[in-house]
Amino acid sequence: MKASKLFQFITLLVILSMLLAACGGEVATPTAAPPAATDTPAAAAPTDTAAAPAEATATQGTSSEGAKFNGMTVDQIAAIKSDKPYKLLAVVKTLSNEYWQAMKTGYDKAAARAGVTIDTVSVPTEQDTDQQLSLLQQSLAKGYDAIMVSPITALNLIPGLADATKKNIPIINVDEKVDPTAAQAAGVKITSVIASDNKQAGALAAKYVIDNVKGGGKVAVIEGKAGNPSGQDRHDGFVSTIQGASGFTVVASQPADWDRAKALNVATNILQSNPDVAAIYACNDTMALGVVEAVKAAGKQGKVIVLGTDAIPEALATIKSGEMAGTVAQYPEQEGQIATGLAILALQGKPVTGFVPSPIKLLTKTDVEASGTSGGATPAAGSGGGAGTYNGMSVDQIEALKSDKPYKLLAVVKTLSNEYWQAMKTGYDKAAADKGVTIDTVSVPTEQDTDQQLSLLQQSLAKGYDAIMVSPITSLNLIPGLADATKKNI
Repeated sequence: MKASKLFQFITLLVILSMLLAACGGEVATPTAAPPAATDTPAAAAPTDTAAAPAEATATQGTSSEGAKFNGMTVDQIAAIKSDKPYKLLAVVKTLSNEYWQAMKTGYDKAAARAGVTIDTVSVPTEQDTDQQLSLLQQSLAKGYDAIMVSPITALNLIPGLADATKKNIPIINVDEKVDPTAAQAAGVKITSVIASDNKQAGALAAKYVIDNVKGGGKVAVIEGKAGNPSGQDRHDGFVSTIQGASGFTVVASQPADWDRAKALNVATNILQSNPDVAAIYACNDTMALGVVEAVKAAGKQGKVIVLGTDAIPEALATIKSGEMAGTVAQYPEQEGQIATGLAILALQGKPVTGFVPSPIKLLTKTDVEASGTSGGATPAAGSGGGAGTYNGMSVDQIEALKSDKPYKLLAVVKTLSNEYWQAMKTGYDKAAADKGVTIDTVSVPTEQDTDQQLSLLQQSLAKGYDAIMVSPITSLNLIPGLADATKKNI
């Protein structure tokens, strides 16, 4: 289902709910079974993009190949069942990023499979280090049996982890490593660490450049947030590998704080200063997409290799279109499941101490095309979900629904600077014209503008809309506005 068509369908669901409400009916919970599991690392909103890579196994070109930890492979750890209904806490960075959304999906799947409860909490952006610490400290009062933490920096959660240690709560460090020296000094006891080998991730990107830029050339790196160990390791792995090959020079290495707009600006300056640069490696895909924009603006498509890390859906689509060369895929969904298994083992008195590597792999256009899905696929495509019924109707019947009144609807999207949300607006516009309703689509400048999106929603509620369709930047930022809408019976 193409993105624009999908969003026409969303509009029809809204119209259907209004028709049912007018008849005194109640919108039923879908009777269809959820889409079959598809072993993908992401559970982001449906996008008109290439499908995410298949979930890795321990043998997918990683240092965990064939390795055992306490006599178990990582797959066996991920599949472990709990002997008690433990209550676990997972602290991730921000659910506005598809990578952390995928990890939450992994936690949710693990909880259901293992028979435990997992509460996943996050902050609005990866700049909110103090807020993440406060969130952890507040959560510790809720009686969790173990915690799984992905700190924004190597240091920001140390005080909260010290509190957890005092309470004898097992700590599983996930993905973003806590500084071991600082942790030891603060009396923090970390049971297990599950993370990608980020130096190897950078090295894989460098090896691609070496193999594809014959004779050497100028290269640049877009770093993450200063002091962030994952970003630093990716940088170091890339630079050390490139410098080990003849003919290559690193002409620039600058931070862009994991931000797309900042990466666009940094890459633009690099391209202006070094018009003959052959490749740019960004330490995550969000920044790599900003680099792609800079390359386009400079008229250098096909002349500059752009590589990223994380394999988010938009990056995979950009690789399929040929605008990005590749991305180092990490598998956060599987990582969340492995982390859950490690927490359960710790609670059962069988902790896996030390470092457990999670899978990584460099994906290129060949890999993305080999996934067997079209660039317009969504996570629900081909899942059989269309065979289900909702209030006795199939999705095709809902899609064919016409409105009986000229309803006025509001659509709140994230930012129209992103092609995905542009596609959503197109879908809303087509649905409005086809169904005889009015749809006003509003957005904010960037996906960092959480407060502004809330303010936009609250201001719009005064304009007399019959129903609203919202795509919040985070899972929490629009809650006050949605509460206002509920009070208005919208």
